[in-house]
Amino acid sequence: MKQNIINALMAASLTLLVGCATQQQCAHNGNAKWVRWEKSAGGNGHCYKAVAVTNGITWTQAEKLARAEGGYLACITSKEENAFVFKLIDSPKFFPSQWGPAIGGFQLDRSTEPNGGWLWVSGEPWNYSNWNSINPSDTDGVEDRLHFCRLSGTPAATWNDLPRNAMNTGGYVIERDH
Repeated sequence: MKQNIINALMAASLTLLVGCATQQQCAHNGNAKWVRWEKSAGGNGHCYKAVAVTNGITWTQAEKLARAEGGYLACITSKEENAFVFKLIDSPKFFPSQWGPAIGGFQLDRSTEPNGGWLWVSGEPWNYSNWNSINPSDTDGVEDRLHFCRLSGTPAATWNDLPRNAMNTGGYVIERDH
């Protein structure tokens, strides 16, 4: 009987510790905060982190940094998720130029241009997009990565395609499943 009580207390303590660790991982990591899109609020339960970069970063570099933090560039699969992610970056610090933060959309090489072959780095289906009115444009045949952009000088919740090695994105948004 005594051993059963001890085992139950140890299991409860372990559950509590694991729960706290998960919440902390989502809440803080470095200078930027992780934010969970709660299922109770219509979300997917994933954690997101917006990272501002003032001196430029490429989409490819951003994806590597996201992976190093145990996530991937945010993959936006609904209007609601787009609105949630945009709230995290709706600030001039994420849009130092016309080009805002990178997100996880990319276009397969040799796809039908300008709108064919777009995928999410997470492998989720490409069933939703929020291009601005003139995109994707595939300017000069080299725009094959995704980011938020400014319209008329204002951060916008719409997307633009850009070259994978363009250095002037304003940061990136990481997503983790936990």
